[in-house]
Amino acid sequence: MRSLVLIGLTLTLAAPAAAPVTAAPRGPASQCRTGEAIVYTCSFGKAVGSVCAGGGKLHYRYGPDGRPAIDIAGDRDWSNVRRGFIVGGGGGSQRHLRFTRNGHHYVVFWGVAGQYTQIPGKTWSGIHVSEGKADLATLRCKSMAQPSDDWEDLARDAPEEEDPQFEAWF
Repeated sequence: MRSLVLIGLTLTLAAPAAAPVTAAPRGPASQCRTGEAIVYTCSFGKAVGSVCAGGGKLHYRYGPDGRPAIDIAGDRDWSNVRRGFIVGGGGGSQRHLRFTRNGHHYVVFWGVAGQYTQIPGKTWSGIHVSEGKADLATLRCKSMAQPSDDWEDLARDAPEEEDPQFEAWF
């Protein structure tokens, strides 16, 4: 009996250590649902802001991860969604997607400073909120989130921005 215990102990000590179990890496936090493509997502402290594409629509969602307090889907006629683009004198540019509901505008933006600026190549992104012409808040994405590579294809049905108020740097 003693030799069986010693053999078992020897086999246990000689066996290679099992690889640690780790979870698969999770992508960035997102408010997108199963079946939706992530167009843009960024964490803003305890809240996550995302633009998602699915079912022929774009969706803007913002709030605690998995429990958005704001959820705006593009209307069938795209009347509440716009996409914008501006170019700066230094060669930089900024793009945005604007969602509107009840007089509030939620502008998801991302940009890059041009080569002729003091900060060439610097990127930024975030969400700008306004009501009518009054600016309410601008949230800066600390992780410098950029849109997905295929964002233009996913947002192709959104009409171009025509309101000069939103042809601006955020």
